[in-house]
Amino acid sequence: MRKKKGEYGYLKTRRASSLIKALASLGFVVLLVVTGRFLLPAHKGIFNVCAVISAIPLAMAVVSFVMSLRFSSVPEEVFLETQKAKGRALMLYDCALTTRDRGYSVGALAILGKNLLALSPEKDGAEEITKHLEYMTKKSGFTGWGIKTHTSLSSFVSRLNELSEKDIKPVKEDETMRDFLLEIIL
Repeated sequence: MRKKKGEYGYLKTRRASSLIKALASLGFVVLLVVTGRFLLPAHKGIFNVCAVISAIPLAMAVVSFVMSLRFSSVPEEVFLETQKAKGRALMLYDCALTTRDRGYSVGALAILGKNLLALSPEKDGAEEITKHLEYMTKKSGFTGWGIKTHTSLSSFVSRLNELSEKDIKPVKEDETMRDFLLEIIL
């Protein structure tokens, strides 16, 4: 089943589909070369040109696959725990965020009442993730948002529970923020 960006299991699905696309593209390129060289040698120039042009989707699929290997999917226990605590928050899972310097794995993003919470397993990158999210949101016109990156599941769930206990209600900008985040994550 195909997962959409932001759904739990998206990175695993993307990795598998990228691998399948790469293998299918490779098979097509090999088929064109073999056909041009051995089956229709009089037209080998045309088949070689087609093979070279067909290598572009192959390269794109290989790059997509290699990029997806860099980022880890959120474990099922983390998903289940955050689902229990999310309350009214909009959730995005299996996210990969790239900054100018490097890429970061973000297991979950929670959006509720102008609060944006990120859960990342990368302890050394939490501050950079927060800074990047603040920069990108301000650049896109989002103001007054509280943005925090958590590196432990317990602090992330604790903050989600706090928001639920305070009865923070969703605001219209929450959905706009979700749509924006879906555009900037891999």
